[in-house]
Amino acid sequence: MPAALVILICLLYIRERQIGSFLEVIPLVILISLLPWLGTKYAILGVVLACYALSRLQRRQQYQLISMLFLSGIYYVWFHLTTFDGLTPYNVNKVYYNNSTVRIFGFHINVVDRFYRLWGLFLDRRFGMLHWQPIIALAVPGLFMLRNWGQEGRAIALLVLTQWLVACFVAITMMGYWFPGRTIVTIFPLLPVAVAILCTKYSTNRFFWFAGALLSVYGFVISVFLIWAGRGGVTGVREIVVAYNPYELSNPLFQTVGKVLPQYTEWTAETWSLTIAWLLLITLISVYLGRDTIRRDYLRAWKFRRHS
Repeated sequence: MPAALVILICLLYIRERQIGSFLEVIPLVILISLLPWLGTKYAILGVVLACYALSRLQRRQQYQLISMLFLSGIYYVWFHLTTFDGLTPYNVNKVYYNNSTVRIFGFHINVVDRFYRLWGLFLDRRFGMLHWQPIIALAVPGLFMLRNWGQEGRAIALLVLTQWLVACFVAITMMGYWFPGRTIVTIFPLLPVAVAILCTKYSTNRFFWFAGALLSVYGFVISVFLIWAGRGGVTGVREIVVAYNPYELSNPLFQTVGKVLPQYTEWTAETWSLTIAWLLLITLISVYLGRDTIRRDYLRAWKFRRHS
């Protein structure tokens, strides 16, 4: 959540300020430099923000930003190598003690075994966002529309996609089948931007608003029951521990919806069939909602090929 706040402040600062002096570059350096200190896995988000900032700055300020970020990076590397004997604190972690940074990441980066997490973060019966806050599914077609929303829109889309890939393939989890959903919290405040763009486009479509309202109400109701169960409810005995077993929430609505979602602790015939059905449904809905954007991209590519 602190990293999410830093990203929001940084985006607002770049958009609202006409950065034209060395003193105005300094807050930008501080904000971008904070991300790797909040977590090594957020360093790549800092790179995305730096590239976006460079595209908005004059040449002199570009040199200043690059130089100061370089010095900041040198200090970061020196401090971690001196303190932890590696680029991350995991080197002194009880589980990974005396392993190099490369070896630690090598334990966990496995594209083939983790590929299902690309959609599992949405669809998983226990941890998937579709089960808890289905309104976020509207961000999928919304991200395609962000590409046509200027430099800021493309920067937001790239931040979301980058962190999604980090959550799928880089973020370390103590148990392999647990989804690193907490890593998504970093870019979670950016998802409503994509949803808002979609809502703006379909502002006169009653069915769209009815579906959106239904999904929102469901998410709100489940959140209330989740908090209630975590605090003890009527009896005072906690039904669940939110960070451990939230999927055991006994609410009938939550349990009923969970039956139509795949569970990725094992790959059974049910897992495969539900996964294929949901991916097909999401693809069809996304193509339908983003059809104008897809058509424009196709025409742009066709014109480029024709002229070249």
